Amino acid sequence: MSRIAPVVLALAAAVPAHGRLLRNDTAAPGAQIAFFGGLSGEDGFGAVLDVPDDLPVYRICTLFAWIGPNDFNIFTIRLSAMGDGDQVEGLIWDSDLDAYQLFGSRNQLNAIDLAGSDVVSDARRFRVWMEHVPGAGAPPTIASDADGITPGHNYVSFLQRNGQYYFDRTENMPDDAALARPPGDWILRAEVVAVDEICPDDGAVLPDGGPPPPPPPDGSPPPPPPRDGGPADPDAAAPPRPDARVVEPPSDEDAGVVPPDAGAPRPGELAIERIVPDRGPPDRNTEVVINGAGFPFGAAVRATLGDARLLETTVLSSSTITAIVPAGLPPGTYALSIARADGQVAILPDAFTVTGATLKVARVQPEVIAADDRAVLVVDGDGFDAATTFRAGAVVLEAVVVESPQRALGRLGTTLPPGRYDVVAASGASEARLEGALTVVEATGGGGGAASDGCRGTDATGSTPAALLLLAAFGVRRRRAGR
Repeated sequence: MSRIAPVVLALAAAVPAHGRLLRNDTAAPGAQIAFFGGLSGEDGFGAVLDVPDDLPVYRICTLFAWIGPNDFNIFTIRLSAMGDGDQVEGLIWDSDLDAYQLFGSRNQLNAIDLAGSDVVSDARRFRVWMEHVPGAGAPPTIASDADGITPGHNYVSFLQRNGQYYFDRTENMPDDAALARPPGDWILRAEVVAVDEICPDDGAVLPDGGPPPPPPPDGSPPPPPPRDGGPADPDAAAPPRPDARVVEPPSDEDAGVVPPDAGAPRPGELAIERIVPDRGPPDRNTEVVINGAGFPFGAAVRATLGDARLLETTVLSSSTITAIVPAGLPPGTYALSIARADGQVAILPDAFTVTGATLKVARVQPEVIAADDRAVLVVDGDGFDAATTFRAGAVVLEAVVVESPQRALGRLGTTLPPGRYDVVAASGASEARLEGALTVVEATGGGGGAASDGCRGTDATGSTPAALLLLAAFGVRRRRAGR
């Protein structure tokens, strides 16, 4: 879960004097940029930034990224120290499970506030790496300037058309890559301060500001921005790049910070009514719909179950949110929390239950039975419930009694020939297997072979009630034995 809500700000005035802006791009208001269209879920990009020598130790306050133009971008962030070459020398900071949802724009940067994370380093160069959360990215994504790539400063990873995953510096991109290499350096920057200074507390101010250009002498309005796919200047000698756009200079109204919901109606009181479905397994993602009121349509929210962030959170309307509960949550019941950018938080207690543990088969008793024995097997493991089925090889266990999520008993549906057999537990699409758990040996003669723990199996004519009584008695005996 992200503790810091990234905000989208208009291009504005210069960085305060006590902050330093690290950048290797040259984009400025009115300049031509291009959005790289080859990035989506699990793809990533990075830029290496050089730190001035007069900052031997520094704090990273803010990251700036130009993402666009789609709204569905959720990133994790990694900061790594870089050597003089291409080698990563060490990890500075990693957002880990925290993720940042950024809203794309053709003329706005995103400011990601790291002041509260206390990111301090003495590395002379560091790389900012941003990677889409799986399923949370759609092209085009990162923007680049128009002045050519600075060697050794830009990295990218994505899936090529040929099915191979590509990771390298942008200047080394192969000719058969999914898209042509970007035309310039990623617009990905950082604001830093000396370690004995505090980060600016007046909000991250974006660096490409300045007064808007004067209007034409005749008072006519400035020309409109180009249509999608068109060049920034129809008379320019260079051919247009794919998805090239003009960066519009800020107007007088945009000279300051613009809140994310500027111009949009303010939503009402935030409330959560229900989440559907209200339960799911621990080993698979679960798609959910959240109903309530006061959801900010077109804006970001932070949705969590306990401390776990929901993935792919999308506000469809003031009363509906879709999201994904990630796999890996421990079994239990969790409160659902939704937070808006204006600080309002709504909580629905006991909203979602993660059902039993992931299926596991750890041990089978007895381990050895005779070939003529329809033995009762005791299966130890985890994640068992009333819907779990068991089998040894291809033979299904009958009259199964689930004593607990960690133990179940069942009787072989038929005898097995000599050999070694896997024991399998299955529930829905989940399956757990313990290979070679049961060994069947030649029968020693007589009506029914004895199980290796002294519990004699019943014959094939035994009725289901008789089998249940046998299982119950067997379970009682085992418990009294002091397990």
